Amino acid sequence: METQANQELKTLSKKLKNENWEVRVAAARELGWFGEAEAIKPLVVVLKDKNSAVRAEAAKALGSIGEKAALEPLLLALNDEDQEVRFRAAAALGEIGDKRVLETLLVVLQDKNEYFNARFASAASLGKLGDIRAFEPLIGALKDSSNTVRLGAAQGLKELGGEQATEALVKALKDADKEVRIAVIDALAKLGDESALPSLEWIVQNDHTDTWCGTVAKIAAQAIENIRQRAETKVLTKT
Repeated sequence: METQANQELKTLSKKLKNENWEVRVAAARELGWFGEAEAIKPLVVVLKDKNSAVRAEAAKALGSIGEKAALEPLLLALNDEDQEVRFRAAAALGEIGDKRVLETLLVVLQDKNEYFNARFASAASLGKLGDIRAFEPLIGALKDSSNTVRLGAAQGLKELGGEQATEALVKALKDADKEVRIAVIDALAKLGDESALPSLEWIVQNDHTDTWCGTVAKIAAQAIENIRQRAETKVLTKT
């Protein structure tokens, strides 16, 4: 007897062949939510759909499923003619987290002619791979001319962690773009290294730039509180 999940998979897979591209996009999205390895095969097929929105949604869905069986098709999708598809493919590879894609993501990150969102996604994905070979490229990307790429580098270093990441992020606290500074503060708060406190305190005193979630100074003050609370918790745990 066929299970309800199998019936749903068949229904959605059939919708991927619908003449209406919006129906195909919705089906690809739902297959991503479905989250089962059985959905990979039909999604891989529509990575070659004639409509770029369908291809982009298929790449995103494959990332949501997170199975290594989708690696090769997603690597091929990095060469798609549509920039949104390349962006979704780069992000999906990070969700899968296989270190074999490191070199390819580095190429995308360092390609100055590539769409900035694809480079952003590559930077963030490199961090998710957890490979120390990504440190130097990500630190270099903190100085990229694109603020979007710099933001992605901050996210990538947040995922990698460690003293080297903290040191590079502290230097980026004076970035010209407020969104990058917020991303850097968020990364430092997550890493929890107390060596970042003096620099964050400087931000509290000097950076009163308004953002959608309060001033940069206010965000830094919250980060300081989080770092100190984590440090106190560690002390209590040891005693």
